[in-house]
Amino acid sequence: MVSLLKRKKSENQNEKQQDNDKQQKLKEAKKKEKQEKQKAKSEAKSKKKKSKSDKKKDVEKRGSRRFRLRNEKKLAKERQLKSLEGTEYSPSTGIISTASIMKSGNRYGTIFKVINNYGMNRNQKLGWAVNIIPEISVEGVKGYLLSTSKPFSQKEQSHYFKNVIPDTEETYEKNDIGNAQSHHDDTLRKQRLADLADASVLDGNRNLALDARFFVLIVGDNPDAIQEQIRKLDKIYGKRISGIKLMSVAGTQETMFRRALQAIDGEDDRDYSMMSSIYSGFDHALRRGLNDRNGLPIGVLSDSHTRGQAFMNLDESFRRRILIAGHSESSVRGYDSQKNSAPSLWGQMVANHAMMNGNRTFHLVLNGHRYYGDRDNFACPPSLNKYLAYVNLAEGGLNPIQPFGDNDASIQDKVNTFNNLKDKLYQILYLASDRQLGYDKQDVLEKLDKFYEANKMWDINPYDNPKRLKMGGITDPETVPTFGDFVRILRTSRTKIKKDMTSTESEKNSAKRIHQTVVNALTSYDHLFNKTTTLPTRIDESKLQWFYDVSDITTLNIREAQFVNVFDYCTHQAKRNDIVMIHGVDKISIETMQIIQNSIEMLSERGVRIAYCFDRIGSGEAKHQIPRADIFNTDGIIYTDLEQQFDYTILGTMSKYEVIQYQNKVKQTLNEELESALIRSEPAQYQVRRPADLTSNIVNPAEFIV
Repeated sequence: MVSLLKRKKSENQNEKQQDNDKQQKLKEAKKKEKQEKQKAKSEAKSKKKKSKSDKKKDVEKRGSRRFRLRNEKKLAKERQLKSLEGTEYSPSTGIISTASIMKSGNRYGTIFKVINNYGMNRNQKLGWAVNIIPEISVEGVKGYLLSTSKPFSQKEQSHYFKNVIPDTEETYEKNDIGNAQSHHDDTLRKQRLADLADASVLDGNRNLALDARFFVLIVGDNPDAIQEQIRKLDKIYGKRISGIKLMSVAGTQETMFRRALQAIDGEDDRDYSMMSSIYSGFDHALRRGLNDRNGLPIGVLSDSHTRGQAFMNLDESFRRRILIAGHSESSVRGYDSQKNSAPSLWGQMVANHAMMNGNRTFHLVLNGHRYYGDRDNFACPPSLNKYLAYVNLAEGGLNPIQPFGDNDASIQDKVNTFNNLKDKLYQILYLASDRQLGYDKQDVLEKLDKFYEANKMWDINPYDNPKRLKMGGITDPETVPTFGDFVRILRTSRTKIKKDMTSTESEKNSAKRIHQTVVNALTSYDHLFNKTTTLPTRIDESKLQWFYDVSDITTLNIREAQFVNVFDYCTHQAKRNDIVMIHGVDKISIETMQIIQNSIEMLSERGVRIAYCFDRIGSGEAKHQIPRADIFNTDGIIYTDLEQQFDYTILGTMSKYEVIQYQNKVKQTLNEELESALIRSEPAQYQVRRPADLTSNIVNPAEFIV
């Protein structure tokens, strides 16, 4: 009983403790709830405060953006106004295009595609296409003809002639049989078939196919003036070149303009396809006028649509090499063609223009060309003569044995100089022997080696003993041996070989020929080949034109030998931008041109310009015992590409045979009209072509003053 009471008392105490714990937890929960409410209230106040601040910032931000946009619009408007203030020649804005008019700066323009109705203008004469160039008669308006062309690739051309053209021919043949709507349609189909057949033949002859397209651009101060000019052009085209139309589609102005300025690209970009020989009427004969800045008058553009005076900058257009050629009847108006070589007069014009710019010319004369200050013969007064120097090399003045190289040159340059020197001396002996030493070249070169070594001017090991090489810088020509000294070497060699029991008859004969050749040359031409040099080893800088004349030497081989001698001299005297001009290249044999080929290349590498003046274009059908140079057989010697490697060419009229050769060299088959133009009986006519800017025109008559 007592224990039971104790348990009850203990249970009551436990329950009381639990109640206290609950009340404590309840108080803590209420306290926590109160704290959370206070925290939430505080965060709400803070958030409200922040919201007001952000709102204020947003308002400020929107105000700033609005200001910036207003400012940008203002600046854009200013830029637009400024861009619209472009000039006539250089608008500073892009193109603003409408349906039929484009605007750029303060100028307006419209562009048309040139369309030629098939069958029209089929038999026009050479140069007819220049009539497409818009003739402008409205004030403030200008017109331009834009053209582009592109050859087919080899793969593309092969595909067309194997697949496309046969299918096209088959279609036209079927139409020709039964579907002709009229006699006119029937004629056109026959013409198309004939054109395709001609193209196939030309393709078989490796003639290139190409694409071409043409546009006419009219620009002016206002759209009304442009429309007035277009109205007049339609009448002009209708009367002069029926079948030509200007086509434009509304809304395509900018597209057409961009297309006119871009290269032809892909099958969908073609307007006209033709063979290159057909296109040559556009490409070869008349491409642009001739009105150079700082140019000199050279004559009248006879076949140009402008038909005005031609002005050509002969010096600044001349960078590396030029070619001038004519024939015995070629002339320049105002000069006697019997006394003056027309190609040499052109060359003299080039030299005078170079002299105006302070550049020097070395004339190597084989054709008798003479120039000096004399009012009776030329336009220049006698005061000009103080800038000219004339040397008659028929009287001698150059020791062939003397080297004229640079004493400060590298060892390799001295080796090259010595090798060229030996080639020159062999060629002189070969020519002096009347070309009888053809099989003795190696023997001659070996004896020259020993001769220069014996005179302490050369060493068999040049790289080991460079101080023994004397290939230039000789101040006293009297110290240089001559051919007379060389004879002693040859005599000793001949005697030695004759006494040697092991020597063959061939060796004995060779030694005899070489020795006898030099002896004979010295007997007849001692003044040319056995005298010390009297020409200056350093050029007088006050002289801007030097004439080295070998034309008074009547024996052809000896004249050629003396030319080789003086060419070597000039090779070492000429400096960068100087001109070496050969008058009468056709009087030099192909053999000699091959000998001087290395020297020509050396001159070109040093920046010396070379001018070739031929008194004939081709050698004709006649065969010469000793082939002489012409503009065709020097392929591989003075050029490898007649069209591209000369800075400009000036060619007189040609014979029919020469035109055939010319077509082979330029790799074009010229049409009948162009052939006819080149073989006209016009002694004062010249074709001027300059690949750098595609100049190609005919000057007739050539008329200038020298």
